[in-house]
Amino acid sequence: MSPRLRNNPSFIAWLVVTVIALVGLSGCSAQPQRLDVAYAPFESTALVWIAEDQGFFSENQLDVTFHEYDTGRDALAGVLNGEASIAVGTGEFPMADQVLRGNSPRVIASIARSELIGIVARKDRGVEEIADLRGKKVGTTRGTIAEFFLGRFLEIHGMSIRDVTLV
Repeated sequence: MSPRLRNNPSFIAWLVVTVIALVGLSGCSAQPQRLDVAYAPFESTALVWIAEDQGFFSENQLDVTFHEYDTGRDALAGVLNGEASIAVGTGEFPMADQVLRGNSPRVIASIARSELIGIVARKDRGVEEIADLRGKKVGTTRGTIAEFFLGRFLEIHGMSIRDVTLV
């Protein structure tokens, strides 16, 4: 897919609605098909709300109920335990983690890409460079892409996730 299409909000919104419609419709009927959507409240889920506001779901005979979770990991768990049919706002790490645990979630589309992850530290706590994180408490949401990125970041800089205390 060309970068122009990948970054086009109209195309992405159309793709989201099309994928959800295809997943939700098990047959054409006059009755709307119920679709439970698990989501984490991130910018990547905005397209689903835009589709809802524009009436795309009702136009496609979908009765959508949204279930909010704190993280994409938790939204995926909602699908795996039957609380929802599909999840949006779930990153690669929770998907891979579930596969390694013996589950078999399926990715049908990717609707967003983010480069908004960073590390914030206070100089008054003695953290002025990456090596200063050694032995410090670092807050992250375990089992999410944030924990994975923290581990990779530390490895790239000659450390291990075991060099910090996760809280």
